[in-house]
Order: sequence, then C-alpha cells, then structure tokens
Amino acid sequence: MSDFNDIGISRELDWPRIKKLLTIGLFASVLHLAGDLILG
Repeated sequence: MSDFNDIGISRELDWPRIKKLLTIGLFASVLHLAGDLILG
C-alpha cells in the first residue's frame, strides 16, 4: 500500500495520460470559443 497515497491514487503521475487529457481539454475549449464567436 506504500505505492498509493491516503485516497488510493498512485504517487507517480501518469504524464502521457495527463498530456492527452490536457490536449483534449484545450481542443474542446478552442472549439467552444469558435462556436461562441460564430454565434456572436
């Protein structure tokens, strides 16, 4: 159990997964901004 912190999350960060999720989030926010600008 030493590999996990108090709430059961691994102590090592999963950087490839974090990068992928941040990329998806940034793409979604740009898409949302474009939709807002188109609608006025």
